Amino acid sequence: MKFIGILLLITSCAGNQVNDLFKINTDSDPRKTLTTDDAFLNYIADFEIDYAYYLNAEINVHDIPINFTNELEKEYLGACYYYGEKRKWKEIKINTKYWTNLDEQQRKALIYHELGHCALNREHKDDYHRSFPVSIMNSYHIGVNYEKYSGEYDYELFTHDHSELTQSIDKDLEL
Repeated sequence: MKFIGILLLITSCAGNQVNDLFKINTDSDPRKTLTTDDAFLNYIADFEIDYAYYLNAEINVHDIPINFTNELEKEYLGACYYYGEKRKWKEIKINTKYWTNLDEQQRKALIYHELGHCALNREHKDDYHRSFPVSIMNSYHIGVNYEKYSGEYDYELFTHDHSELTQSIDKDLEL
């Protein structure tokens, strides 16, 4: 099993990097459920709308079930699992005990981060600009400053271009 990863931290303190992307080799679909918990449907809809807005293209992520679990390894808030050759089957699991402590923007950042792995095949991007993470795909500080810069973080997620975010940060720090 290949293991790549993230710990979602909502504070500005960084912990040890851990993994939230799991590859499991199999010839058949091992997912226990193919449906998504209703709690995540609005985030999925927003993700698809934002994808279309930023890339002028459509994406359908409804084939990636997102569900709560109490069985994630370590203290992960969420994880993307993919199975089989070429990531044929995917699913996202969200840690129930942490979800209830997240505010709406932190929840969106977590789901977008995990969909970044599962739907966009994004790896972690741990670059910083003036102490700010330049991507929602940061493995240490997902959710930090997301509320203030959500548009810029979403733009980077879909385009891989963090210039809008760094310009906004520079502008805010110069005031």
